[in-house]
Amino acid sequence: MSLTTEKVLYTAKAHSKGGRNGESRSSDGRLDIKLSSPGTTGGGANPEQLFAAGWSAWAKALGFGEVIDTSAEKLGDGVRRITGGYGADIVIDGIGGEVLSEALGALAPGGSLTTLGYSGGRKTTIDVTNLIWQQASIKSFILFAQPQAAFVDAWNTIVSLLGSGAIKPIVAKTFPLAKAADALRYLVEGRPFGRVVLTI
Repeated sequence: MSLTTEKVLYTAKAHSKGGRNGESRSSDGRLDIKLSSPGTTGGGANPEQLFAAGWSAWAKALGFGEVIDTSAEKLGDGVRRITGGYGADIVIDGIGGEVLSEALGALAPGGSLTTLGYSGGRKTTIDVTNLIWQQASIKSFILFAQPQAAFVDAWNTIVSLLGSGAIKPIVAKTFPLAKAADALRYLVEGRPFGRVVLTI
């Protein structure tokens, strides 16, 4: 029922020298680049851009129609690029923090942002002109505050979609419950693409 990334598809080796303003070359010679620190005028790529490029390429391979690399462009700029300048009618933000502020700036006229998470932070600063001039709105959502019938309907719909294969969660790695501390360490240090699951 889930797409797992535990299978190794490719292993690469690279050697870097000179730190953030040095160079990096892969063992097969297919990657040979200069490195520059972020925000400098150096002629190379910064490591954050390389990391983001790898994730966005993987997301494209998994079938994502569009990917916004926020190390290369702002969220709002990416949304407007993809939508031909229009923006997003609906944004569902499960991250919070600065992402919520950026997502608000990506809304189309009359757009609506629903916030339902805060893994990126519980506080943010918003530009109220993004609300006023766009005639936009912000609202919150919490599943457990919904009527029991709505919760049951949502659960049944999700289980049905999972069972049919219509949606496939991306699972980076699974851990037995007894290894919960290892799972948390992997989540924080490994920066996985996909969910980290505890099995019972």
